Amino acid sequence: MSNATEIHAEPFVDSLPQAPHATYLRVRRLIEVVVIVAFSPVLLPICLVVALVVMLDSGLPVLYFQDRPGKNGKLFRIAKFRTMTFQKTEVDKITVDNDPRITKYGVFLRHHRLDEIPQFWNVLCGDMSIIGPRPEPYFSAKEFSRTVPFYSERYSIAPGITGWQQVNQGHVNTYEGTCQRVELDRYYIANASLWLDIKIIFMTISTMVRGAKSR
Repeated sequence: MSNATEIHAEPFVDSLPQAPHATYLRVRRLIEVVVIVAFSPVLLPICLVVALVVMLDSGLPVLYFQDRPGKNGKLFRIAKFRTMTFQKTEVDKITVDNDPRITKYGVFLRHHRLDEIPQFWNVLCGDMSIIGPRPEPYFSAKEFSRTVPFYSERYSIAPGITGWQQVNQGHVNTYEGTCQRVELDRYYIANASLWLDIKIIFMTISTMVRGAKSR
């Protein structure tokens, strides 16, 4: 596994948005754990149904794991329901719009973000938060840290299942889109609050119901 410090090709700069207050982060962490535990009787049956759909659609395994940099660039293994055919030669290939590797029902799962449900386990483990910058594959993050201004500032807080960037922009696979992503993430870091988190949660629910932007 590559050393996490390699991610920081660009050091933190003086323009780093003020990090969220420690009290807010502790309160948010407590709320996240309570909410996940409280909703586990609902989440677990949904997980079983999605797992069955994935298995019938494209076989085993139903889960997909990938190393991604989290807070301070520390690598962790993110969990997702598998929505693509697995080919070792394409593990590090960026997902594009209408990617032919996406399975028949994988399109639906990604469209409604159901493939992200296993990441609630990552939240319980402390690797992620429910809300924060979207963690990207190591190979992409390492490149963006070299080429995208202020990209490494995203590592100042824990990554999230959803976030301000995710609900306002959606999936991007261009340099310009990634620059916009960073600005949206920097806005969240500078303005993080429970009220903004509540707004993001409602926007996320709306996105799940009507379908996410192309992923």
